[in-house]
Amino acid sequence: MSPKNKPKLSKEEIASKKSAAAKARLEKIKSDPVLLAEYKEKERVKYLRKKGKGQRKSIQDMTPREQRKIRKQWKKYSTDYRKKKTITKDCEN
Repeated sequence: MSPKNKPKLSKEEIASKKSAAAKARLEKIKSDPVLLAEYKEKERVKYLRKKGKGQRKSIQDMTPREQRKIRKQWKKYSTDYRKKKTITKDCEN
């Protein structure tokens, strides 16, 4: 008995399935406090390892141009976050 042939998926379909699985995995982790603590510790260790290797620079180690670029990015992220926060607050009321 031969296995049934599955239809080939396109790259977009594969990517969407993969991202959906990743979202589901993260949602499962975030719902359980023990798994969330383990995940956060794992991410922290990964960050420290990269920082030790020199793959992740701190802001003091960057050139003034890089610092401006990063700080501009931070400012944009902060404003976007505040906008989302006010929108959700308005929707709840």
